[in-house]
Amino acid sequence: MKINKIELFIVSLIIIYAIVACFLYSLMPATIATHWNVNGVADGFTSKLWGIVILPIFFVILLIIYSLFTRSDFFKNINLRRQLDTTIVLSMLFIFYISILSLVYNSGIIFNMSYFIVPATSALFIAIGFILRNIKERNLFFGIRTPWTIVDDAVWEKTHKLSGWLFIGLGIITFFSLFFLKYFTTIFFIAIVSILLVTMIYSYIIYKRIHKNKK
Repeated sequence: MKINKIELFIVSLIIIYAIVACFLYSLMPATIATHWNVNGVADGFTSKLWGIVILPIFFVILLIIYSLFTRSDFFKNINLRRQLDTTIVLSMLFIFYISILSLVYNSGIIFNMSYFIVPATSALFIAIGFILRNIKERNLFFGIRTPWTIVDDAVWEKTHKLSGWLFIGLGIITFFSLFFLKYFTTIFFIAIVSILLVTMIYSYIIYKRIHKNKK
């Protein structure tokens, strides 16, 4: 089985992470932080070994899932495959970035994680917004799937254009919530729920409008 460039990219991230982890291992305490609250303060801990090896395990699982999916006939569609690859790369970079921050933090360099995680999350949402706007092919696996988008090409396209802008807006809101960390959870929850509701309602309205005109 020939390895593709995305699989090679994921393997490279695992190797780089392993090298950094080995280099910093002796500097870490027996129990390390694995979760931080909205104020960037560590509030979740686990053993050093488990906290370090969980990322490679997670990456390997994603690598297997990605390999199985992309070798199916469905993902031979060039545009859909390109959007999937872009999403995987960005997601892996985001997780890798957070994991390296965790290693550095646990090696003794204490800093407010929120100031690093929130901007990265903002950038990821904005990137996802642009990806959504470019998913042209209706499918059951990748994209905004409501009962109305999966049965009509026009509804799919219009819904993804709107949801793309909504995710870009979510990214901007996420970034500026950095200045209101006390209310970050509330702001983020309201924004996510609003996007889900607007997307669902919009796809239904567009579907009814299109099919009403066809009658």
